[in-house]
Amino acid sequence: MVCAQNMNDLGMMGGSGIASTPTIAITPESHFRLVMTRMNLLRPGAGRLNSFGVTGGLSSNMEFTVKFQSIEMGAGLSPSFVGFGVKLVLPFDFPFESRAAVWGEVVLTSNENLQSFLPSRIDRGSLVLQPAAFRKFNGNILLGLTSVDFHKHVLV
Repeated sequence: MVCAQNMNDLGMMGGSGIASTPTIAITPESHFRLVMTRMNLLRPGAGRLNSFGVTGGLSSNMEFTVKFQSIEMGAGLSPSFVGFGVKLVLPFDFPFESRAAVWGEVVLTSNENLQSFLPSRIDRGSLVLQPAAFRKFNGNILLGLTSVDFHKHVLV
């Protein structure tokens, strides 16, 4: 008999950034997921954000993410960002059959801060909760901290 780990978080990604949010689900062990995103920015002259990410499952409770993002601004040199992240699903349930994961990532660039939209470093860390009542529509609650260029903010 062969068993496989379920992967049913369609429409949501295990990575992070502007275009995705962390979920409870883990990429199946020894599998990789490639996420490619192209997003047009509405501000005049802002250009586009291109994002390429690879997420891999190391076990049924742990995954990692590596991503590369670049901004098309119409200039000769486009700012680029590299990000690294990890997610650990806690191997026990919280009260009321809630599942939880610890998620964190670092996104940084060697480019100077050109606009407030383009910080040079972002650190994020949070607890991702999925109460049993939210499983029907695959909802999650994020509680954590984020640091944008070393200025700390609450992440909810």
